[in-house]
Amino acid sequence: METARVEEVVADFVSLKRAGSSLQGLCPFHDEKTPSFSVSPSKNIFKCFGCGRAGDSVGFVMEHEQLSFVEALRYLADKYNITIQERKLTPNEIEEMDRADSLHAMLHFASNYYQRALLKSQEGRAIGLSYFKERGLLDHVVEAFQLGYSGADENLAGQLRQMGYDEDLLREAGLINKNGRDFFRNRVIFPIHNLSGKAIALAGRILGQQGGPKYLNSPESAIYIKNKVLYGMHLAKSHIRKLDKCYLVEGYTDVISLHQNEIKNVVASSGTSLTPRQVSLMKRFSQNVTLLYDGDAAGIKAAQRGIELMLEADLNVYIVLFPEGKDPDSYVREVGHSAFKKFIDENEKDFILFQADLQLKEVHSDPIKKAGFVTSMIKTIAFIEDAVKRSAYVQELSLLSQMSEQVIMTELVKEVKKRQWEKRKQSATRKNDEEAAHVSQNVVPKYDDLHVKERDVLRILMHGGDKELPKLAGISVRDFILEQLKDVPEFLDPLYNKFFQVVLQSTDEPWEPGLLRNHEDETIRKLAISLMTESIEISENWEKKWDIHLQTQAQPEENYYLDSLQATLRLKLDRVQLISKENIEILGTLTTEEEINKHLEIQHRLSQMMQELAEQLRAIVLT
Repeated sequence: METARVEEVVADFVSLKRAGSSLQGLCPFHDEKTPSFSVSPSKNIFKCFGCGRAGDSVGFVMEHEQLSFVEALRYLADKYNITIQERKLTPNEIEEMDRADSLHAMLHFASNYYQRALLKSQEGRAIGLSYFKERGLLDHVVEAFQLGYSGADENLAGQLRQMGYDEDLLREAGLINKNGRDFFRNRVIFPIHNLSGKAIALAGRILGQQGGPKYLNSPESAIYIKNKVLYGMHLAKSHIRKLDKCYLVEGYTDVISLHQNEIKNVVASSGTSLTPRQVSLMKRFSQNVTLLYDGDAAGIKAAQRGIELMLEADLNVYIVLFPEGKDPDSYVREVGHSAFKKFIDENEKDFILFQADLQLKEVHSDPIKKAGFVTSMIKTIAFIEDAVKRSAYVQELSLLSQMSEQVIMTELVKEVKKRQWEKRKQSATRKNDEEAAHVSQNVVPKYDDLHVKERDVLRILMHGGDKELPKLAGISVRDFILEQLKDVPEFLDPLYNKFFQVVLQSTDEPWEPGLLRNHEDETIRKLAISLMTESIEISENWEKKWDIHLQTQAQPEENYYLDSLQATLRLKLDRVQLISKENIEILGTLTTEEEINKHLEIQHRLSQMMQELAEQLRAIVLT
């Protein structure tokens, strides 16, 4: 999959900026405020220096979209228009599929099923499509959002059973009710998609005066975690990145109507309170978020916690309130694109200043209310992490309240310290679990020097195993290293040894790092990527301990002969020293003269070997 450039694949999900020869952005796998996620186009790999995740384009899609290796390959094949040979799966094969793969396949089938019912069936066109037409939606928008319809007599569940899916999967996907019948009936259907555009859940809106809740939603599943999803983000992400602005609305139809009116950088929280994960999702694509809400004060109050999360995440938060009784959907349909956009531009306000104006109206000249107003605003400003921004808002608050900046700043510092203390207490309770999780995510633990030297050799192999060495008549780095280590058949670290054995078994073919980067064994794949994300250099510790310095070039990546030679000599010296130590321990337990003399002779030969290796390394070894 060399065609699948990692920077292109990652850019579909993360806003990347140039940083030297690499690209950087906010990690999509953990919450962070400062970018630690790096993409190397030259190596075609990514690595997060915060959480440790690393990989190539296939690995990124697997991790981000929770796909299997095969599903990730299919995703990339679709993206790059690469034809792959597939056949229809048998019911038995479907039963053996990974649960997540099965759920993806079922939701994909269900969304297509309901869209066909909307566009092709008489009932669907008369009821479902008429509803969307009444709301002014055009055919291409209906198709873009894969809108559908479920009538009273649908039999989606029956078709899925015939395809081999069991009751547990149907129930987990939210496609059947407790009686085994179709879950969605007499409703228009809004599929919910992940970032790559795959259907992962459904929402159904009831029509007319029929009983039941207005909306029914799929339950959470292995592929659908509600607090991580924003409706419409799969279509909005590129527009948000390009315009550096994200509009946040409440409902599905708000997103769809604005999209149709060429305002495509819009997503919805789907009527639920905003979560930290959803905030992080928006932040990946832009630092600027504008809330498009109706004029209902209760709605703004309900959204307060989500706004605090955005401020805490260092987002720039703005708000636009629509005329009473209007929401983004109804207002854009009433006034059209141009007037709607003009209204937003003229009425967009910084949220903190908007909140201040709103509260100040109730203060009048009452000093008690004024103190309460200032205290309330201080609590909001304290959510902002950036000290410069906080200072700017303090100045504005001082002007509005006619209160001393110093007094406000003193109280703000107290509130910030209080909040930091509360966060530390909360994080302390999770510390052990987080550390355990972090350790479990790391492929390679930190070992002592014995294992570090083995890793050095593997790292050089991954970076330059195919490079030819002019000093040695064009022999490759891989072949040179293996020749140097012909007396070292195994590595001591189990994972490094497994990796080394794969290298040994591939000597009949030209060296290809992709063999290991795309290996069927996940631990081999992850180690290969981890090795490729590290620079090839001699550590400061080695320079101090062994007086080893690069002699010919400042760039160790280009000095493969010297690095390979020194790395293999260090590893061999390390192994001889280990054998010597074991031999000395054995000598201390011997009692017969014959055995003692035998091991003394072994020790003498080992000392000679260490001395020879040390001389080659220009190091002093105490024997």
